[in-house]
Amino acid sequence: MPSNIRTFGAPDAPDFTPHIEGLLKLAGIAGTPEARDALDWFLQQGRVDVELERQRKPAPPELFKQLETIRRCAASLAASLT
Repeated sequence: MPSNIRTFGAPDAPDFTPHIEGLLKLAGIAGTPEARDALDWFLQQGRVDVELERQRKPAPPELFKQLETIRRCAASLAASLT
């Protein structure tokens, strides 16, 4: 598991390290190295997921118009073949 998403192409990702111990304590989980690493990894993965979702753009309406035109042409062609 990667130790830090900033190392793997996300240099502007927030540093969760200062918050790990407090979050583990709040959850009542012992602050073992494995628990710290796992929580840090999940927080980083969540950050990546949020960023990817933020960057997603809906398909432009023109694309749907083209798709409908192609669908009509295909239906017409199929009808003419039967």
